[in-house]
Amino acid sequence: MREGKGYLEFDGRKYHLSKGQACLIDCYQPHAYGSDSGWEIEWIHFDGRCAGSYYDMIVKQSGNVFRLQEGRRRRCCGRSGICWSFWKVR
Repeated sequence: MREGKGYLEFDGRKYHLSKGQACLIDCYQPHAYGSDSGWEIEWIHFDGRCAGSYYDMIVKQSGNVFRLQEGRRRRCCGRSGICWSFWKVR
């Protein structure tokens, strides 16, 4: 999340999200997310043969909600060694 506050409902839990946090969900499972006060977010969708294994590994090590470091284009998730890059598109 780039700005604002929001929430994620997933796997029987409700998470409160704020600037600098990211969430990772299995989008094939029931979920809801939103903001009552406004937010600016970026998102990535991935799927494929290995997606489930990557998802399991990241959530096991970092949970469904985790904090990202500011000011980096390359993001790494904890000790998983899984990294991704993104660029802001306006």
